[in-house]
Amino acid sequence: MLKYKRTNAKNRPTNPKLKPKGKTTKKLYSGFSNLLYKKKIKLFSENLLNKRAAQGPAIVLGTHDLKPLRIEPFLIQTMSKKHIHWISSLAIRPFGKRIVISKTPVLNKLTKGLENIEIDRRNLTVAETRRMVSEGINILKEGKVLGAFPTAYTESTAGFGHSGALYIANKAQQELGIKIPIILVSIKKVKNKYHVIQQEVSLPDKVDRNTRQRLTNEYISKLQRLYACLPNN
Repeated sequence: MLKYKRTNAKNRPTNPKLKPKGKTTKKLYSGFSNLLYKKKIKLFSENLLNKRAAQGPAIVLGTHDLKPLRIEPFLIQTMSKKHIHWISSLAIRPFGKRIVISKTPVLNKLTKGLENIEIDRRNLTVAETRRMVSEGINILKEGKVLGAFPTAYTESTAGFGHSGALYIANKAQQELGIKIPIILVSIKKVKNKYHVIQQEVSLPDKVDRNTRQRLTNEYISKLQRLYACLPNN
């Protein structure tokens, strides 16, 4: 049976002459998130995300319903001292208008600096899927945090799009020989505050396609139930 194992970043080889990719962008992103939102968050559970991220690789699955700007990535980042690498769409829809990130210089530079995994939800090909899986596994192998929003996918991109993070988690667990914690994060906006609750779940040692899809649906249901548990005042 796979077990949780603390990874030691000090044991990984480093080149002091090379600065980590996107280090400045990540610091600015984290600082911006904390400045705008940290004092507005009220946590109704233990901060499991920060606890597990400090011990090694982790995955965070969140709700993505705060319209119109969908600011959950910023809110969740305030709860982790370690940077979160999100599986994100190639396009965003603020106020209902579709904006392609790669065609917007500022957003394109920001996304690359944050080392997110960009996917085309309208055309999730086999090649795109393989790239997403490879990049996601590498992130976890390096002891980092991978984030996804399983409820953000439309009907046309359901299926693997929904369960991709769990597929990556399962593959990484097998390669690393350890359990990778999965933290569910539900967020509810109440006036000018954000109520947050977290819950930890984990995958079995081996997960086939049917089990992966069942667990994804189960985790989405858990996120919805957690949301319903949050107070409205």
